[in-house]
Amino acid sequence: QQNGCDLWEEVQSTDFFWNRFTMKAALYEGYSFAAKMGDTSSSQSYFNTANAINATIMNHWNGEFIFESTNREEDAAVILGFNNGYSDDGFLSPTDPKVIATINTLNTLFYFDYPI
Repeated sequence: QQNGCDLWEEVQSTDFFWNRFTMKAALYEGYSFAAKMGDTSSSQSYFNTANAINATIMNHWNGEFIFESTNREEDAAVILGFNNGYSDDGFLSPTDPKVIATINTLNTLFYFDYPI
């Protein structure tokens, strides 16, 4: 794991939700493609890495909402992660209570921070 910046290039971390959720989806896509191409070694490697990432994603649930990183908890990048990284596997689906709670938290935050 390497240190990187958030989508807005404002903070650094080794543990962004968006990165983990979207990379997990990309690795599952790679797993499927490699399997179809007969590349079992790469396929298994992608699958194992995706599962390892998947096992860490719920570390971003704080009991109230899913946070982007410990140094920037409330961030719209989480919603982008939900949109860009959903793998149609039921995990953190659009109707998942944790997803709904997160969207509600961010809607409330932005509602009060950016009045029209």
